Amino acid sequence: MKTTIAFGLIGFGILLLISALGMLPYQFGFYFAQYWPSLLALAGLEIIIRRLARGKRSVVIPLLMLLVGVFLQLRNLNVLGFTMIDPLALVLAILLINFGIGLLNIGARHRWWRWGKWDLGNGLVNPKQFMKVGDIRYGDEPWHLEPLYLHNSAGSIRINLGTATIPEGETPIEITEWAGEVRIHVPDDVPVMVLAELNTGELRMFNRRQSGVGMSIKMSHIDSDYEEAMRKVKIHVKVTIGEVRIMRGI
Repeated sequence: MKTTIAFGLIGFGILLLISALGMLPYQFGFYFAQYWPSLLALAGLEIIIRRLARGKRSVVIPLLMLLVGVFLQLRNLNVLGFTMIDPLALVLAILLINFGIGLLNIGARHRWWRWGKWDLGNGLVNPKQFMKVGDIRYGDEPWHLEPLYLHNSAGSIRINLGTATIPEGETPIEITEWAGEVRIHVPDDVPVMVLAELNTGELRMFNRRQSGVGMSIKMSHIDSDYEEAMRKVKIHVKVTIGEVRIMRGI
């Protein structure tokens, strides 16, 4: 990806120089707006080649970059049949196909645990667990809260702090998800600082609600007694496509 960015910067720098000398029929901004998707496509292709060369098969994200870049470039060039492309629908379609293929490849028992539904509230799984696709449930039974760093490509993440024993000090919970649902239940007596970010879908935080498509929704909240609290939780949720709900109560 660094190589693509480097050559892209050099190429656009040359264009800017030629444009500044008055040797191009259009301003530099025209060429950048017209051809920037090519950089996205080339970066995705470079990442795919590097990962395959290293024996890695996780190429979903760079494949998205490649396809979206190619189709957006064709749309910018007014190629017949590509002018009405919806980039969001394209991304969703690829994610659904990838998720379906993953489910078809369940096969052995260990793959079911990788793609399936894990209950992280029973102490059987490391709380700093990384998952590609699946459902994460934390707190169906009494549990001890530790710093959580959860990353998911697709699925649901549900955390119930009402059943948790919260240690002294500030405990972080960081969640990132590409597509899916995140729900966090916060008891009334647990002070929290919350930052939630969503690109497409619906975001609910306590008594507030906002939804949209491709508009980078952000909400934040901090309890009045957060700074002085002996036990408190700092929550950061970032979801690209889906639903985020942060609610009071068990």
